[in-house]
Amino acid sequence: MRNTAVTLGVWVALAGCGGGAAGDGGEAGSSSGSGDSGTTAGSTAGTTANTSASTSAQTTASTTDGGSSADSGSSSGDASAGSSSETTAAARCGDAVVAGDEACDDGNDALGDGCNPDCSESFAPLWWTRVDSATPSPECLRNLAVASDGTVAAVGEFEGAAGDQNLLFGRWAADGSEAWLNGWDSPTDDETVFVTDRGWGVALADDGTVFVAGNVVDAGVQTIWVSRRADDGSAVWVHDGQGGSGQGVALAATLDPAGLLWIGGWIEELGQGEGLLRSYTADGDVVDNFIIGGNYEPDELYDLEADDVGLAGAGRRTQGPSTDFYVEYQDWADRVGWVAQYDGPTHDEDNAYAVGIDAQGRVLALGYEDTNHPVLRRFAPENELELEQYDPGYMGLQPFDLVLDPGGGWILVGATPDATMWLARYDDDGALLWSREHAEPGTTAITAFAAERRADGSIVVGGCFSDGANDPDHAFVAAFAP
Repeated sequence: MRNTAVTLGVWVALAGCGGGAAGDGGEAGSSSGSGDSGTTAGSTAGTTANTSASTSAQTTASTTDGGSSADSGSSSGDASAGSSSETTAAARCGDAVVAGDEACDDGNDALGDGCNPDCSESFAPLWWTRVDSATPSPECLRNLAVASDGTVAAVGEFEGAAGDQNLLFGRWAADGSEAWLNGWDSPTDDETVFVTDRGWGVALADDGTVFVAGNVVDAGVQTIWVSRRADDGSAVWVHDGQGGSGQGVALAATLDPAGLLWIGGWIEELGQGEGLLRSYTADGDVVDNFIIGGNYEPDELYDLEADDVGLAGAGRRTQGPSTDFYVEYQDWADRVGWVAQYDGPTHDEDNAYAVGIDAQGRVLALGYEDTNHPVLRRFAPENELELEQYDPGYMGLQPFDLVLDPGGGWILVGATPDATMWLARYDDDGALLWSREHAEPGTTAITAFAAERRADGSIVVGGCFSDGANDPDHAFVAAFAP
């Protein structure tokens, strides 16, 4: 296993970045003439293109109370059968005795430890919002972001009337009700199975502004697509076609404390595809523009996280026939930092696809080694590897995202082998505190791709599911108790 710590001298500034801001307000222009489709909030929302590149994506968003959660951890005791009415009447949350209508009672006031201070179980469903095309059409949400008031923004893809993939993005209130939902379709509709329009990254400001990052396809070429959306979902500006010499994808987005939007992904700049790190002002002007690597082999950044001190990124670096688990960090003060790179024991496919910075300034990265073995690594602020979990008791479970707890520890979210939503919480030493599975009524399979923690401790999850009615997958966003 290799751990190479270097400075950020591997970042090479790009010159002459193309593309520009277009449009001001509801209409968004671009060099390729892409179309922006908007939907109005409500139970049924029609989507039509603003330009000649029309997109049909009638959407129905319904919000219901959550379903059932199966507990596979160690969070609560069982209620005693045959309790007397006298005992029930005397039931008191916090006395470490499960009685009355209590779901659990562990006798403490810790939030998120499996049994919450109100004697409800952690990961109890709060609400579930289905985002569903009026005609059978696959949709999925790939990433999400939350604001300080609990508002949620998410991004992914849906299938248009022509059978092509299109960007899907929207915003939801703290209670799961839809604020707006939009789509974007490239004009040529010449996608292939592996080259499609798709949204990957999203950032949400506290004023309701949503930033979306992804890619569109024009004449068979993937190009970076980045947009700022107003409070009603209309386009403030759109950057289209900023893929260096032609190709590129934006895979991640985050906002820094100064309000700059950072995106990560890849561009074809030196012939093979290099990792990309770029920042924009709120008006859409490019500030920083870096490539990661420069060794003429494919590199990518899959996730970004910013806090008051610095910026962390996770992705992969290509070394010969294999790819390496890759993490980087830089502080805002002097733009110095570190890089860590790992090659698994079989020198196969290794990736880091989720990253976070905890309250102590430590960087945590989630990914896999040797193609399919989950791995989590935590780095001290000076790049000391202080914790590593390699396939640590996941028992075939697939984690897709990482949520950090301000009090220490983390939550992983993903899917079980039989496609049931799965979430587990670990303490600061990496010990499992509890694990849950969630089966939403009316669904046969759920995959959770993204999760974020809100200020009240609740967890918002996004992804896609099947309802077993011979329909394609549907997108969803849902909230669960701490």
